[in-house]
Formats: sequence, C-alpha cells, structure tokens
Amino acid sequence: MISTHAPRSARCHRAADFAVRVWADGAVVYDEADASLHALNPIAGEAFSLLRAHLALTPHALASLLFRDEPQEDDVAMVEQLLSAFEHMGLIERLPA
Repeated sequence: MISTHAPRSARCHRAADFAVRVWADGAVVYDEADASLHALNPIAGEAFSLLRAHLALTPHALASLLFRDEPQEDDVAMVEQLLSAFEHMGLIERLPA
C-alpha cells in the first residue's frame, strides 16, 4: 500500500565533515566532527554519496538515482530504511514534509 503522507526529504547538511572511501564491496565514512567511523554496504555507500552530492532528495528520488529506473515500492521502502539508519548515525538530517 502506498502511503498518502508526503515523504520527508533528506540532506547531508555536513557534507564537508565526512571523508568517504568507496570500494566494490562497501564503503567507509569517517565523521571528522566526532571521529566516528561507519562501514556501509555497497548500496548504502552509493546512497550516501548521492546524498552528499545533492541539496535534498526524497526517498523516491534517491531510489530513482540508485536503481536508474522507476523504483518499485519495495525499493523506496529500502531507501527509507537507509535514510532512517543514516539519520540515526548522524550522517543526514530529515526535512519536514
């Protein structure tokens, strides 16, 4: 079932604070603000890189960029979970709908 509420955009408001290294099998994000290190799987690494490169993205827009096609509902749900995890790690902020 598709949600009727407006999706919240996400942005990487401290993009300059992060050093990112990406490999075929994953990525590592170093947060210079608190010296934390985060290991990401390949899709999460690509998603975080896309968020750093854009002003703000909705879950649907990010899924479209990640999968280079019209995303399915489960693709958008997976991206929403990634965004929640990124927010919890302090990598991004969610904007009001």
